[in-house]
Amino acid sequence: MYILLVMILVIAVIGVIFGIQNTALVTLKLFSFKFESSLALILLIFLGIGIILTLIFSIPYYVKYKKKISFLKKKIKELETKNRELEETKKSLEESKKEIIQEEE
Repeated sequence: MYILLVMILVIAVIGVIFGIQNTALVTLKLFSFKFESSLALILLIFLGIGIILTLIFSIPYYVKYKKKISFLKKKIKELETKNRELEETKKSLEESKKEIIQEEE
């Protein structure tokens, strides 16, 4: 947890340094839209957009794997129950075998 906090702090400090050093004005033009701002702000905006799009597109995979994990946990419980039943059956059969052998003697 502390490592994550330190990493976030380091990234924030690097972001501040980046913003201070890149104050040049940049003009973005798309069709008739024109936007002027500092290079750092524009880069951070597009970084944020990229992060948001990545999260949005990764949600289906996350949901898919959560369902798969849930299914596999359920399957493990079923198999453990079946294994216990088979162990009990095996034990019962071994006892029956011993009884039969003792009766024959």
